Parts: sequence; C-alpha cells; structure tokens
Amino acid sequence: MRVVVTYKVNSRVRVQTPFSIKSEGRIYHVERDGERISSVSVIFPGVSVDEAPKIIPAVEAKTIPTISITDRYTLIAERDIRTWQAILATYQGLEIDFNHAEVSYNAETPEEESLISLKSFTIGKDHYPEIAAQDYSMFGRAFLAIKDSYEDIDKIAFYVEGYRHLKAGHCIDAYNQFYLFLEANFGLPFKTKDAVKALQGNRQFIDAVNEVISEKSWKTDRVKLTLKGFEGDTYDISAVTNSIVLLRGHLRHNTLSNPNRWNPNDQEKHRLDALFIAAVCQAIARPTFLKTFNEIYAKEFFDQAVENKHMLKVRVTITMKDMERVRDQQIDMNFPTRDESPELAKVVMQKALEAFDHNAAGADLYAIRAVVIPTGKELFRYDLGPSISR
Repeated sequence: MRVVVTYKVNSRVRVQTPFSIKSEGRIYHVERDGERISSVSVIFPGVSVDEAPKIIPAVEAKTIPTISITDRYTLIAERDIRTWQAILATYQGLEIDFNHAEVSYNAETPEEESLISLKSFTIGKDHYPEIAAQDYSMFGRAFLAIKDSYEDIDKIAFYVEGYRHLKAGHCIDAYNQFYLFLEANFGLPFKTKDAVKALQGNRQFIDAVNEVISEKSWKTDRVKLTLKGFEGDTYDISAVTNSIVLLRGHLRHNTLSNPNRWNPNDQEKHRLDALFIAAVCQAIARPTFLKTFNEIYAKEFFDQAVENKHMLKVRVTITMKDMERVRDQQIDMNFPTRDESPELAKVVMQKALEAFDHNAAGADLYAIRAVVIPTGKELFRYDLGPSISR
C-alpha cells in the first residue's frame, strides 16, 4: 500500500516540468496547475495494509461506528517538507499550507484493494469544529476594550503563538512558546535555578498551577505527563515548578540543535506537557479577556446595539400553578443580537427559570414558551405537565 500526504502550495511560483524524486525509501512529487506549483506530496510506498484506516463497527445499537487511523505519516511528511522549504528559503520562499493535509491510501496489489475501507481524508489543524456560531458580544466588547489594552500585545504574543502551534500538533514548539509567555510576563532569569526560584515566589503563577491541577481531568490514569511532581491525587508544587523549567531547557536544546525536532514520537510524548503549561498560561492570561465583562464595555456595547437596531426581543410565557390556581406570567427580554440561536434559547431559559424561582417560589411549573417579537416565531417550548415542582 502507498500512503500519500499532500500539502497545498499557496505561492504563485512557476517551475519547469517536474518529475518524482526518490530518497530514503520515500517519493517526493510536485504537482502543477499550468506552470505554477499547486501542491507537494510525500509518498510512502510498501506500507503494510494493516496500517490502513479501520472502521470499527458499533458494539451496541445506540452507538456509532468509529474510525481508527495511524497518523504518524503526516508528521513525518511535515518534517520532510518543512526541511525542503527551509533548504529553498533563500532561493525561493514557498508558502506551504501545513494546517491542511490530504492523506490517501492506495493499493499496490489487487488483493489490497478490498482491504482499504477509507481511501482518503483531509486533516485540518487550524480550527476546531464548533457546535454553533460564537456570541458576537464577546468580539464586540473586545473592540471597545482596545483603547485600554495596548500593553497586552507583547504580554499575550507568545500565548497566541503557543496556541497556534498546539492546534497544529507542534507540541514541542507549543511548550517553548508558552514558557516564553511565562518568561516575558514574569521577567524570569535565564539560569534554571534562578528561574525556578522566581516562579516559586510568584503568587500568580502558583495560583494558576494550583487551579489547573485541581481540575479532575489531570487526575485520571490516562494522563501521563513527563513533568514531575505528580503522585496520584497529590502533587508537590515545588517539584512541578522545577520540572516545568527543566523540561523547557531540554526542549529548547531539542528544537534548536537536535535533528529529531520533528520526530513524531517526541511531539506526541510531550502533548500533555504542552496542554498542561497551556492551561497554566491561560489562567494567567485570563484577566486580559475578562476585561470584556467590564460593566462600562457591556453598557456601551448594548447602547450601540440599540442605536444600530441590532436587537432581538423575546417574550417568555411561564405557565404555573400557584395557590391552586393555574396562571401565566409574561416576561419581555431584549438581547443585543439578531440570531435566533441555541445559545440564545439557553440564556432565555436560564433567565426564565431565575425569574420563576425569584417571583414564584414554591409554585408548580407547568410550561415555558418563548417567541420572538414581533414575528411571533417560536424560539422554544417546554411543556412539563402538572407534576413538576421546583
């Protein structure tokens, strides 16, 4: 079986007629659109068909089938093509889209054809699928906070880079960038001993580490950090801090001088370490985002939404039984949005329940209905029946 990993080349570079190049058991191929390079591929011939994606049937009727994929070839291909890009950099700068890779599995014998269930798929690293559109108010209030946040550019720059590398699967580079975030924000000294001492004496850092470790997701048997200081449900904050700095020293040398920088095993080995330090840095950087919840920005955003007629009115009808009498209570709510989204329905429901608990404590809740005004379009309806009490 042949595994082919292909990356798009966005540079409009013209090249003469190419042919495939063989090296180290791999084949490299340049595809053209007219005379311009459109993509570059790494071909792995002679791969065992056992490494083809496998569709695992559902065990129970209510579950869905899953797909098992060996992804090491994309990391090897990315390492090779990044090296190729670096070699050519001073001659011809190539803009290659490493955030998207098309992987295909091609039979080399008739017998293999029937054993390959999934012929190709595309890996996208630049985003995570979202259930629904994000609340625009977050973005709008952030615009209003710009004038008071220019000093945050330098403070957050390394966090942004670390996050980008983490999403792309570059775990070693991500770890280094997040450590640089700590270095830049806390003015850490270069020497390991001095850096450890500075972090151990920094209340903001210690609080962030304690916050992250307190989350249950870091206390399962599946979590295997190379960072030291964790023993089951307990941890040694000094040992954890020391390990964070020591690992940075090791990975810095790894990335700058070690030819195995893009070794897929090393990337995966430090994935959880990168996620851990990312969570610590997120806790430290969070106040920058929390500025958007400042009442000044919230009020200004709401006022501008009203001025721009960017509002949605929702009428909620709560049916309840109070003092042996069934009655309806209506509440009008205004929101700075035009989207009738699941998130809006959730917020309306929460506010309706809060109003019910506040105004009719002890009553029986029968139903909640919400419609958009003036269209009358139903946002949601929950008929709970006469037996529900809150």
